[in-house]
Amino acid sequence: MKSLAIPIRLTIQLFALLLCGIFAFLHLSDWYVVKIKQQTAEYPFGSEGPTPYYYRSAELYSNVSLVWGILFLITFAFVLWLVLSKREKGIQLTVGPILLIVMGQLIHAQMGV
Repeated sequence: MKSLAIPIRLTIQLFALLLCGIFAFLHLSDWYVVKIKQQTAEYPFGSEGPTPYYYRSAELYSNVSLVWGILFLITFAFVLWLVLSKREKGIQLTVGPILLIVMGQLIHAQMGV
């Protein structure tokens, strides 16, 4: 039984870290491209087509991307701390909130469409 627990635990840890890390990277890279590099030609800003409300301007989009990026980065850092400190119960308890944050982000992306 113990050999089964290790792969499951590693899978949960990897899932939590990858999910938070990927979303943090995507949002922060969007913020960097739009806000810092000001490369906005590829984004449909304005009221063109069915886009979420935060596509009204580059400034609003970059602020929303920064907020989501920081939220996922904080979650990633917390999960990484739990993994490195070997707090298995904490890691298992973070999977639910991580999924809620991802669902919140996906619902937020549909607002104003």
